[in-house]
Amino acid sequence: MFLPAGYPDSVSEDYLSFQCWDTLQAMCSYLRGVLATQSVLQSVGVGDDKATPLAAALQWVLRDGSGMIGGLTFAYLVGPKFDVNVKRWRLFADVAHDVGLTLDMVAPYFPTLVTEVLCLSSVCKAMRSVAGSATRSSLMTHFAKKDNMADCTAKEGSQETTVKLFGLIFGMYFANAVNSLPQAVWIAFLFLTGIHVYANYNAVSCLCIPTVNCSRGLILVQRFLTSDNVPSKENVAGHSEHVSE
Repeated sequence: MFLPAGYPDSVSEDYLSFQCWDTLQAMCSYLRGVLATQSVLQSVGVGDDKATPLAAALQWVLRDGSGMIGGLTFAYLVGPKFDVNVKRWRLFADVAHDVGLTLDMVAPYFPTLVTEVLCLSSVCKAMRSVAGSATRSSLMTHFAKKDNMADCTAKEGSQETTVKLFGLIFGMYFANAVNSLPQAVWIAFLFLTGIHVYANYNAVSCLCIPTVNCSRGLILVQRFLTSDNVPSKENVAGHSEHVSE
């Protein structure tokens, strides 16, 4: 149900380790999303007698519109670079998501700038969506060894749906538990953000992509010049190229 047919022979060796870390970061994202949504609703006036439905609707339209424009612009400017630096852009996508959720969390603290903060948050999330979708396609191609990219993509969707289902159930109890104190909400959010960043870094670190880009080519040349040996793809993948490339 959750693994491609013929596993493990039908996928690359780094498939399982990547998916484990990816599942952990997805759960953290969903739980943080519950807290961030609560802050967004508060910032647009839910529960405030002075707020009007029209004002909230206009803020939502501006927020969504900003995200759409930001996503289109980002895809136009960066689109050709995704395939070359898959690991870096995958990490970028999740960091952009972290920034977007953090902006959602701080929006209620800036009542005069709520619309601007939420629009910027929407742009960050749009960049995350574009970069995440683009790199996911490249990663599924990398994982598929038996011409089974569609199966890998389908199972990726099943894994994601299952994480969301568990997050939906656990998120209700989680939100009730941390909502007792504002400090508890922020502690939980920052703690989950730390786990999210750690999981994403480990997810891209365990990827062993066999193709050579500028960063991996430079590593190969440097290792050869210093040791007269050509390092294996595993050794090159272990280098933090997703940060330096």
